[in-house]
Amino acid sequence: MTSMTDNRKFLKSGDWENWRREPTDQQRGLPPPPVEKPYPDGAVLVDLVLPGDLTVGAMTVIQAIRQRRSRRRFTSDPLTLEELSFLLWATQGLSRPGGGGSPSLRTVRWRAA
Repeated sequence: MTSMTDNRKFLKSGDWENWRREPTDQQRGLPPPPVEKPYPDGAVLVDLVLPGDLTVGAMTVIQAIRQRRSRRRFTSDPLTLEELSFLLWATQGLSRPGGGGSPSLRTVRWRAA
């Protein structure tokens, strides 16, 4: 059994070719992780704005690239619930929930270089 230190060294080694040859958890027949983590009893739950109800983020990619400017001006104003909902959906939201043996698809996909 490998230790967490060994795993960390492997990930930092840049030996991605060997990593790609390793069987995936799916190939090993392991069940997929839960879509969401359990939360403790009494936790405060916040109802986020559903993706279909979002009004922020309606700009096309080409518009965003054309209008992008590096200006940094921060305020102490908190994000609105809708802005937070959009940010969370854009970074880790489900674009297609899984079920019946098919995997869930997320709005982003991590891939090693």
